[in-house]
Amino acid sequence: FVATIFRPASADLVPGATRRDDPPRYLQQLIKLYCGRAIDRAERSVAGPWNAADVARAPDFDALVVDSDVVWLRDVAFVHAAARDAAGACRATYNAAFSREAHGLYYVTNKNLLGAADGAPVPDAGGHPVSGVAHHMVFRSDVVAAIEARVSKRLGAPLHAALLKPEAGVVKEAHRNAFSEYQLYFHFARRVFPGAVRVRQLYWANGPGPRSVAICGGDGWPAHEMRGLRAPTEAVDADRTAGYDYVAYHSYAKRRPCVYGPAADRADGGACFGGGCTRDCYKSRADARFK
Repeated sequence: FVATIFRPASADLVPGATRRDDPPRYLQQLIKLYCGRAIDRAERSVAGPWNAADVARAPDFDALVVDSDVVWLRDVAFVHAAARDAAGACRATYNAAFSREAHGLYYVTNKNLLGAADGAPVPDAGGHPVSGVAHHMVFRSDVVAAIEARVSKRLGAPLHAALLKPEAGVVKEAHRNAFSEYQLYFHFARRVFPGAVRVRQLYWANGPGPRSVAICGGDGWPAHEMRGLRAPTEAVDADRTAGYDYVAYHSYAKRRPCVYGPAADRADGGACFGGGCTRDCYKSRADARFK
């Protein structure tokens, strides 16, 4: 896929793009969206380089994708319900966590790829922006196929190539975060395939990196002064004790700006404690503020 599909499509990407936003960044996002097809190739024992037929083939497998810096600390259910559609295919409703990382460029790119209607974000029950950037997601095969079809019809190229066409706007904004695979899928699925996604929040957090914890101690802590670990598993052990469902230990993160909890906003399943600016140490999921 990298050699025969992605590299030719990314050859014209702006040379001055930063390391974070150069072709490898978009590659890892596309790999997530295409992994259902990769599983299908493996099931069919297809060897050798990818070709246009591999890309055009509709994915047969739903895929749970998890970013590599995520650590799961509790058992989590992803399948909410499942039933056969009119064609006899099993279609599941998958649980999805969320954040409030509503970067404007993500939505601009989504509209460029899908059109103003299908690319528009879907707010939460209170009318506030909600984001699918929660560092994991189940991609349902028919939803991914529909995204691909709409992008191809609109921009005249499959997603991997359309993403880097000038019309998509990503090349123009190559020095910034201009695309999110999670945002693309999350909002399109909620708008066009509402039966594919059930929004339910988990207790989770972003950061800090895997080599530090907050000085305030062993359980929760967004945005507090940090110190190094006293034991290799100290951070994970503290978060497990605190009751987190998962944590994304980003290597670049110097702190924990906020904590997401499922019980604070019952209308839409969650809220962000801290808002990115608090200096408090939130404690375990038994904390009254979590209730």
